[in-house]
Amino acid sequence: GTIKVTNASGAISDEVKITQSKTVDGLTIASYPEGKLPQEAGSYLATLKSNARWVAQVQEGARYWITLDPASGEKENMEFLIKTSDNNTYYERTGSISIKSGKIVKTISITQLGIDPVLEVKEGAEGISVPFTGGDVTVTVYCNMEYKVEYPSWVSCNNTNGSSGTNKHVFSIGENESVQELSSRIKFTT
Repeated sequence: GTIKVTNASGAISDEVKITQSKTVDGLTIASYPEGKLPQEAGSYLATLKSNARWVAQVQEGARYWITLDPASGEKENMEFLIKTSDNNTYYERTGSISIKSGKIVKTISITQLGIDPVLEVKEGAEGISVPFTGGDVTVTVYCNMEYKVEYPSWVSCNNTNGSSGTNKHVFSIGENESVQELSSRIKFTT
């Protein structure tokens, strides 16, 4: 617009141009699920403020477990759902969501826990005592993932790895020809 300045008689005038700038693109992510999300599927509310149309996109490698509803919207305060599927692995996973409004891009990170590993010695946990003549002992282990078995050199085992489920490990101990008692640990590790 233009502002005209004149005196009372109207004989002298001058003009000054006045301009008001446009609204600056604005995007604020007011809330979203922070911290580590549980392993189970869920829906989590995210809130943003934008003065322009916005579009959200999940990074390519996370699209199979993160979805958005809706994934775009008009200006105003807006809520959308971040949905995660079950994480049926034993590992955390992290994905990102980019939200664009005008020229502004903001990114949020989503981390989801994996299944809690379980490893339990069912039979033989109280310890094993073997006579000096040696012998075979069986240890039963339950684990919900693969694991490794470590044991001392004077012991042998029918398998050094365990699979998910219940496994029986047979440990063979030869005769102890030493005057010293042998003692060690058998270790099961995921």
